[in-house]
Amino acid sequence: MANRSLPDLTGRTFGRLTVVAAAPTSPTGNRRWRCHCACGHPELVTATTGGLNNGSNKSCGCLTLAHRRRRQAAMRAKHRAPYARSEALGVTAEFDEPPSY
Repeated sequence: MANRSLPDLTGRTFGRLTVVAAAPTSPTGNRRWRCHCACGHPELVTATTGGLNNGSNKSCGCLTLAHRRRRQAAMRAKHRAPYARSEALGVTAEFDEPPSY
């Protein structure tokens, strides 16, 4: 196998991750990197070169949480919207008594 020169990613930023140093290669031979997340998480994240380049590693997990919170807020607003509109119009729901059998 030819010895190819692998790029040094130290100092480069991928999403919220900034590469700090090289890490030991994985058991399968993938090159790994120690990265610092922009959210301020104190621990370093380990990511592979492929994961950084193709975008599958973007943060320490804080980005997933942020997206989840945004989706949940949108769903809450969506489900509350009909009730908020009727309250703003001063409409109240009137229900008939159920028939007694």
